[in-house]
Amino acid sequence: MSEQSGSKLMHLQVPIHNWGQYSEGTEVLVHLTHDGFVSTVNTPEIYRALEMDEAMIEHAEWKAAHAQKEIDAGFSTLHAHSLLGLWGAFECLIEDIFKEAIMLIPASFPPVHSPRSSCRWTFFLGRTASERRRSCWN
Repeated sequence: MSEQSGSKLMHLQVPIHNWGQYSEGTEVLVHLTHDGFVSTVNTPEIYRALEMDEAMIEHAEWKAAHAQKEIDAGFSTLHAHSLLGLWGAFECLIEDIFKEAIMLIPASFPPVHSPRSSCRWTFFLGRTASERRRSCWN
């Protein structure tokens, strides 16, 4: 790999790092939530042992029932929500890599031909909405 292509790949570090951070954070969140649900299931017994107010015990039982339901389902709701977030983060990674490629190697991407001929790839490169309108609609 040439030094020039290596320096171009350096621009991909930020999108990849961001995706990795999000993925790692999601994994931590899932594990902490697993532990939290298990603790929630045990809370009513602790409240009874401490002779806490009956309203607090009832509320803890309500939470425990919902937590137990999620545990019994294998944390399906938690995993589904986590997967949706991870998929969105993956889509952002692909988009960010594509944007970096356009900015680094613009000759590799032909201009977008549209009825508004002044609108080119730069339309998609993260400029403000007003700048995009000025460049494409004027």
